Amino acid sequence: MKKMMLAACLAFGFAQAQITVTTNGGEITNNQVFEYNTLTIASELPFIVTNNSEDDPINIKIRVDQVQFSDGTNLQLCFGGLCFFAINQGMIYPTNFAVTLEPGQSTMAGDHFWNSNSGDGVNYPMTYRFTFVQVNDAGAYMGDLLTFTYRYGPNLGTSDLSMAAVGMAKINTQISQDIQVETTENGRLDIMDLSGKTVVSRHLQAATQTIEFASMPSGVYVARFTNGQNQSAQVKIVKQ
Repeated sequence: MKKMMLAACLAFGFAQAQITVTTNGGEITNNQVFEYNTLTIASELPFIVTNNSEDDPINIKIRVDQVQFSDGTNLQLCFGGLCFFAINQGMIYPTNFAVTLEPGQSTMAGDHFWNSNSGDGVNYPMTYRFTFVQVNDAGAYMGDLLTFTYRYGPNLGTSDLSMAAVGMAKINTQISQDIQVETTENGRLDIMDLSGKTVVSRHLQAATQTIEFASMPSGVYVARFTNGQNQSAQVKIVKQ
């Protein structure tokens, strides 16, 4: 029995290592949580999947593990060039085929998840949990690859408390030159424009520090901080 359990654990670890999933230039880690407080394009979560294997192709689908405080409508789940505008918990997408990646191959840009459902006005955060899964050529399930969670709530990431909870103690949101931050945990700061493009990505140590931003154009940006426990929060910043 112990040998069987060990073999299962090794197989699962191997499955996770077979792919890398990135968003806006940063790698998505297993069980990472993304939180949004807007229904605009700034809340789109793009992703690119890469087959890390040097020898074997891989067939991939996305399983919907959880849909909470949402009826699964008014959203976009796009994978493999096919978009779904409603999803159901327990379903695997695409439904009729798998996305096959050859060794070293990546999916094309354009795959993403984006919630535009405002909810019922009371029950938040709306939560969607997804897992990339491997299937064989016949479409039969083989193993989990990577899980991530997307949350929407009108108050997520809008206060110092939300940012502080993940280790970003202070960040100036009205700026004319550079961004001053104070972190209590190590983590990664990603700053995106409203098209979803990452314009700054920095790995930060727990300290007070300055992020160069004087050269960036005036406008509205979204700053997201992700700590070592894969917890994320975000806040809008305005460059004058």
